[in-house]
Amino acid sequence: MQLKDDTVWFTQEQIANFHAGLMCQINLSQNRFFLQPELLFSLQGDKGKRENEEGENESFADDLCYLQLPVHLIYKITVAPEGDILLGAGAYAAYGVYGSKKTFDGGYYSRLDYGFSFMGGFQFGRIQLTGAYDLGMNEIIDTKKWNETQDMDGVPVPCTRNLKISLGYFF
Repeated sequence: MQLKDDTVWFTQEQIANFHAGLMCQINLSQNRFFLQPELLFSLQGDKGKRENEEGENESFADDLCYLQLPVHLIYKITVAPEGDILLGAGAYAAYGVYGSKKTFDGGYYSRLDYGFSFMGGFQFGRIQLTGAYDLGMNEIIDTKKWNETQDMDGVPVPCTRNLKISLGYFF
């Protein structure tokens, strides 16, 4: 949020979306430590309001679609014969494959995103329910182009922040 003459002229909110993909688990140590790579199609974005050149508030929405590769190192804590608590951390890399008007091609957003990912959840046999938080490390907006075209110098440059809930099945 940025202030201009004591009035708000830029607000931004997160949006709820979805992701889908494939995952596997690679046993590293006596069924306790696992490597879990995933390949996800992830829809992300934001929405908000900003003041246009005429001084009126206008709404905007940025819908971004990424091909994302998170890799978690997972520790399993057995709580039942077929039930485990999962705790994990790792990194992710993502590439933007599609975006709404003026996002990737000729727009403000970088196609490349990367950062850290933290997860926790439960695994019951072949079914896994997890929550994860992605903490992006790449400034995903080209600040020079953004400031020149939007006249929004001083607005903080966002990095990706995602909260994910996943339901998975192992074949």
